[in-house]
Amino acid sequence: MFHILTDAGSNLTTALQRQYNIGVVPMVYTMDGAEHEYPAPDFNGKAFYDGIRAGAEVKTSLANADRIIEAMRPLAEAGNDVLFISLSAGISGTYKQAEAACEQIAKEYNVQAVAIDSLGAGLGEGLLAILAAKMRSEGADFATTVAWVRENILNLNQHFVVGELKYLHKTGRISAISSLLGSVLNIKPILTGSKEGKIVSEAKVKGRRPAMNKLLSIFNEQRGEERGLVAITHTDAPEEACRLADEIRATGKADEVIVEEYEPITGSHVGPGTVALFFMGLPRLI
Repeated sequence: MFHILTDAGSNLTTALQRQYNIGVVPMVYTMDGAEHEYPAPDFNGKAFYDGIRAGAEVKTSLANADRIIEAMRPLAEAGNDVLFISLSAGISGTYKQAEAACEQIAKEYNVQAVAIDSLGAGLGEGLLAILAAKMRSEGADFATTVAWVRENILNLNQHFVVGELKYLHKTGRISAISSLLGSVLNIKPILTGSKEGKIVSEAKVKGRRPAMNKLLSIFNEQRGEERGLVAITHTDAPEEACRLADEIRATGKADEVIVEEYEPITGSHVGPGTVALFFMGLPRLI
């Protein structure tokens, strides 16, 4: 038996954590100076994203090595190996912290402790953890599961449409000029997780509905022969997220489609009105 851990940026709800027996290391964010920890049973997604719309200042922190060690220690003490799947090193320092934690735990307890950079975020990161957990439940050992995750990271597709470009500008993802032009011209960039685990633009579409149609088009192009789980998250855009889910179900290319609200750690960076699509398929193009 081995354990699978991830960080709060994985967007795994309490229900998903329990369903797949995945541990989540909490992360901290501040909203207008008030500190909060996530996961939290009282997190109100709509209130959180309404607060951002109203101008609230949100800052997020990585999961540090001490906190990761704290989560790993009781597992290792019982003689269990641990796989930690982290937020992309391209957008967070959590992976480096996880590497250090794994090194210490492996040395102290003579177990295998491995950190893997998901090159993803949100339910992209979470999807890898879920698929690893499914392998474990089907009898795969630690080495086989670790090897599969490493070999399939670039088959994890992550594509999303944001509500407003200004939130990406605030976090340095686009220039002020691009943000202004996008707002004036109603340009909706389709963003993706790159091969380096960074957020990059892969297409530009004029208008919200055409942008959502583009997400579906990308899914059809990049899905390949996969028929497993597809994940969709949104930042207070439930109707669009559910419509996209219905459209994906209609393609017959998914055994299951789950729709969840974005957690605050990564959701605060993309901003309200974002819809994100995560699936395993053909290798990333960018």
